[in-house]
Amino acid sequence: MIYFMMGEITRLIKIGYCLDFRTFKVRLYNFKANSPERLWVLGTIEDGDEDMEESLHKKFQSVNNHNEWFDESTELLRFIFESRDCSPYERLNL
Repeated sequence: MIYFMMGEITRLIKIGYCLDFRTFKVRLYNFKANSPERLWVLGTIEDGDEDMEESLHKKFQSVNNHNEWFDESTELLRFIFESRDCSPYERLNL
């Protein structure tokens, strides 16, 4: 499962991978506990795997800020919100 998460203040977007929805919920809880800002889940790709995560990191390399965190960009947001593979996620206030 691929997920896209954005920091409310920094506007940085994390492109991450986890095994399944249960693992995703645990990961979200950990981010909430350790983040100095609110985080918003922008979307998920349920059948995404580690290869897809790596491919997305390469695709958006030009806006990479640090590790798996990317600067907000029109191209990245368009992918998240318009891709048929990416399910919209309620903008969850974590």
